[in-house]
Amino acid sequence: MNKTVSIIGGCGFLGSYVTKKFLAEGYTVKASTRNKNQPGGFQHLLEIGGDRPLELVEMDVLNADEVVQFVKGSEVVVHCGTPFRFDVQQEQAEAEMFRPTLEGTHNVIEACQKAQGLEKLVIISSVAAINGYVPSFDPAKGKEHIFTADDIPVTHSDHPPYNQSKYRSDQLVQEYIKENPSLPFEIISLYPGLIVGKPLSDSRDSTSAGMLYLLKHKLMPNDMMKMVFEYDIEFAMVAVEDVAEAIYQGTVRSGLHGKRYIISHETWPASDVHRMLNGESTSGKKWVQYSNQKAADELGLTFTPARIPLQEYSMAQESKA
Repeated sequence: MNKTVSIIGGCGFLGSYVTKKFLAEGYTVKASTRNKNQPGGFQHLLEIGGDRPLELVEMDVLNADEVVQFVKGSEVVVHCGTPFRFDVQQEQAEAEMFRPTLEGTHNVIEACQKAQGLEKLVIISSVAAINGYVPSFDPAKGKEHIFTADDIPVTHSDHPPYNQSKYRSDQLVQEYIKENPSLPFEIISLYPGLIVGKPLSDSRDSTSAGMLYLLKHKLMPNDMMKMVFEYDIEFAMVAVEDVAEAIYQGTVRSGLHGKRYIISHETWPASDVHRMLNGESTSGKKWVQYSNQKAADELGLTFTPARIPLQEYSMAQESKA
């Protein structure tokens, strides 16, 4: 039977890979876009999709009725449409981070509860939902602590708005699961590290690609990037294709309701990320800050070394120059 998957954020950096994966696996795909009048944001998907069943739908995740219509008739819903930004200030946090993340996630859950025939909801969160100190370590646990999905999440009001929003939206999801033990569909949560790789589109609004550009060229346009290089901040990374594969495997495997999986691999300091992006040898050693063992065991994942997607990003940028 041909199944339909609705991908919220399906035209974004990660969402494009998720859309590509499900199309390749024979699914009918509905991918949301914020503006159908700007084809630059989704033209790459039309080219990737070819004659395969792909529908692009203009949808605002803050509009509950639009979300209901978007997920209607789908067996699978993937929510990867929350803001990913590090530059949001506290005074802007409510409008630009908290509301779209929290209210958007609430709308998705409510829409799924109304949907007929839904089998799976996959929520894409972040390791920041578990470790509110991202990109640093939790001082109470120490630098050597390896996080798992069983760690008790922490956040504080002085943590970056992105981290707070991920924590709060994840708590919303977990509370909903506890309060609704007999749902007709499964909900699983994935917690990726910094997602790296080459963008499938030419869009310039990808935070992930923008971060890699700054790291590659050692640019410091803001206080955050100055801190990254001054303190040689470490990044827990994961290849974008590995995240797409994790989402797919979480979809096709049953008995995963309420499961939580960290989707991260190697952790490297900014100086070595810079070196790898420029084809140079690293000076330090990789380490694991977030354990992916549960995802490897239960989702059958094999993780890609960070150097590979970093080099793919650089090669793609050089080919456009």
